[in-house]
Amino acid sequence: RLAAIAKDALGALNDVILKHGVTYPEYRVFKQWLIDVGEGGEWPLFLDVFIEHSVEEVLARSRKGTKGSIEGPYYIENSPELPSKCTLPMREEDEKITPLVFSGQVTDLDGNGLAGAKVELWHADNDGYYSQFAPHLPEWNLRGTIIADEEGRYEITTIQPAPYQ
Repeated sequence: RLAAIAKDALGALNDVILKHGVTYPEYRVFKQWLIDVGEGGEWPLFLDVFIEHSVEEVLARSRKGTKGSIEGPYYIENSPELPSKCTLPMREEDEKITPLVFSGQVTDLDGNGLAGAKVELWHADNDGYYSQFAPHLPEWNLRGTIIADEEGRYEITTIQPAPYQ
């Protein structure tokens, strides 16, 4: 199956080249851009931002309820479990940070709260770094698996992450 998907993906890229009449100078710029993305270690982010959403669309066709969201390149399994009302683990901050609170309720298709639902949350710190991808951060900094209460509710205190650039 992978061979068929890769063949079709490359075929689609070749179709784009033919459709737009890509010249050698344009091809060289595109090729260098692809190399730069790889050398910069940005392929996981690129794929998640521009491709994974289509995989999520395929999954959404097979189920009801809220459409899913992509995991992104910085997801790590088995983050610490926390109670429904909690503060994400975080390092001591020297500089000023902006507190942020996420709250909500997980429900079934009929609107009934789902007791014990798991809400996974992870995000960058205020400098844009993710734990386990930056050596200066504690292992589970700003990561947690929150267990919703008996009504499916949760309230998570954290900090505002740096915006994507």
